[in-house]
Amino acid sequence: MTHALARVFRSKNQPRPALAFLLRALNTLEDQVGRLGGSHDVQAAFRANRAEYYRDTLELFLELDQPDEAFHTLERSRAQTLLAQLAERDLVFSDVPGETDQARRRVAANYNRAQQQLADLNPKEDSTEIEDLKSKLRRLREERDDIAEKIRKESPKLAALQYPRPVDLKAAQQTLDRGTAMLSFSVGKETTDLFIMTNKGSFQVYSLPVGEEKLTLLVSGFHTATNEQGWKSRTASRIKLSKHLYETLIKPAEPTVQQSDRLLIIADGPLHLLPFAALIREGDPPPASPGEENGADSGREWHYLVEWKPLHSVLSATVYTELKKTRRPSTEASSKSLTQLAAFGDPLYPGDIAETRHGDIYVRASADRGFDFRPLPHTRREVDGIASLFPSRAIKSYLGAEATEERAKSLDRDTRILHFATHGKVDDRFPLNSFVALTIPEESSEDRDNGLLQAWEIFERVRIDADLVVLSACQSGLGKELRGEGLYGLTRAFQYAGARTVAATLWSVADETTAELMIRFYRHLRDGKPKDVALQQAQIELIRGQVENARGEVASAPYYWAAFQLIGDWQ
Repeated sequence: MTHALARVFRSKNQPRPALAFLLRALNTLEDQVGRLGGSHDVQAAFRANRAEYYRDTLELFLELDQPDEAFHTLERSRAQTLLAQLAERDLVFSDVPGETDQARRRVAANYNRAQQQLADLNPKEDSTEIEDLKSKLRRLREERDDIAEKIRKESPKLAALQYPRPVDLKAAQQTLDRGTAMLSFSVGKETTDLFIMTNKGSFQVYSLPVGEEKLTLLVSGFHTATNEQGWKSRTASRIKLSKHLYETLIKPAEPTVQQSDRLLIIADGPLHLLPFAALIREGDPPPASPGEENGADSGREWHYLVEWKPLHSVLSATVYTELKKTRRPSTEASSKSLTQLAAFGDPLYPGDIAETRHGDIYVRASADRGFDFRPLPHTRREVDGIASLFPSRAIKSYLGAEATEERAKSLDRDTRILHFATHGKVDDRFPLNSFVALTIPEESSEDRDNGLLQAWEIFERVRIDADLVVLSACQSGLGKELRGEGLYGLTRAFQYAGARTVAATLWSVADETTAELMIRFYRHLRDGKPKDVALQQAQIELIRGQVENARGEVASAPYYWAAFQLIGDWQ
């Protein structure tokens, strides 16, 4: 109702009363603390409406020349995205005492029950009951706030997850390292807003003339022109799209980008699945890499964005602030960052799971929906190649039958890097069901895990203290909606478990070429390069023809290297 009233005032060119109603609508929305019922379509509709509330509020703040409030609203919306995912599954966290968690659940259930009772009453006939319920809701909100404070003391990480305090513009800028430019996108129906800032106080907002529907088509077209079947015949189309996307999304902010050492991307909507590294900037030849006197001798009068600047991304400025708080002191990072590495590869998968009707319902359902549990022989070479770069005492390799879910859940807390060279699936419909596919037992049993390390299990049971988790997955299972919520859920799960950075892929990648890319990435890490530069240099080496695939073809097309995204801390 309040949202409808806001739209009425806005249609009458009265932005301030419209904004007041929208802020009331957001506060009411954020009070929905319990599990959202109904079918998936009902839940999706609710989430779409929620996104619309935040987007309308953001646009009004910009219209009223309050860009800092618009940015804070965007951060509020991103916090709610994860809360909506968590509400779909009632997770049991081990991070707080049982009695505190029980109190949290009791208050949430009572609050939602009172809200439902209030919605069913008639304002004219049930005024006394309505006032009683409003008083009850106020008491429950106070009790909920007390529990939240208790959880903040007992488990700050869980509190940041379940009771987020979105950062404002000043806090976001203070979080940034020197030389980092943060580009935060908000995609609307008709336009997209780009917020760009640095820690030196620079801050601009650009209104980009492209909305969600058009961006979805562009990103989908890019994926079609980049995938394994299409990249050779669609090279011209892909280059044209890459240039257009750069001109649309990055070019307006180029003055700030030009002066920065690295880019931090916060995507939105379909942009979650856009490989920004592969966008093309026209007008200059490729820049020189470290060790080169000049740029690549390619004859190109353009270059990929990753050839110009190293990139990393993050789910929100609020999450980035949390991750930065856990960054190791430089002395500890230099002494231990590459001394403890656990790598999983070449997992064993049963024969035709769909045909044999595997006993585990999740494994069988994945096969029924077309997930391909094919062997990944090149991942063994990938793990062996990475292991060869470091002293044997520093590496624990789990290959074949040893690449189990149980081992992944019981890693030593001293593990600094966790590498999965396996299949993986991103589920946009049910993000917390996204998984990393480890060795799957031939037969299911109650006393064994099924081999699918799902996002919800990571939230509940995996606890690490890792600088990097690499999901060198060979199938991402992108949904047709192209919103990236599954990747969001899986990434956030590992970050909550204790990973400062997650490297993940945006599409199915060729495991033979991926092995070479990963070995080069780790070689640069071993040599002391930051994670964003290490990935940048590995990608540039493929771009400039230093790697061939099994057919003897130079693996320079974005299909081979652009899928990898670094999400989290760049150091």
